[in-house]
Amino acid sequence: MKFNLKETTFILPKTETQIIYYAPWINLGLACNHIIGREVQCYIDTGAAVTVFPSEYAQVFLGFSLNSIKNGVYLPIQGAGSMMGEAWGHTCTLNFGGHSIKNSLVFFMEKQPHPLLGQYGFIDRLKGIKINMEDKFLDLEL
Repeated sequence: MKFNLKETTFILPKTETQIIYYAPWINLGLACNHIIGREVQCYIDTGAAVTVFPSEYAQVFLGFSLNSIKNGVYLPIQGAGSMMGEAWGHTCTLNFGGHSIKNSLVFFMEKQPHPLLGQYGFIDRLKGIKINMEDKFLDLEL
């Protein structure tokens, strides 16, 4: 299943120089507790150990409260730049491109800027993943 890499702009803070690169973003939605959430843009992060969504996604689209999120599997998370946080995992179905990955553990974390599809919960459910920078596409083998 092929997806185009998305043109992404990064601005260097000191010089305000724009850098354009192509990144593995895909549209994906979660279903949890018989509620189907909205599709949102998610970043495939091969360096992320787990799949993490903002807790706001669970609250707005899946009917969780902050307390019910905390009924999940607890995981302390250390992110890029030694950022520390707490996340709670829930079993969800990932829906994207007309396909589903069922019974995936997805962690919800406050102050998470965007969904990250990590090694556990997404990449480990694939047979293969290929990023072709020259032709600017992502190929996921289910």
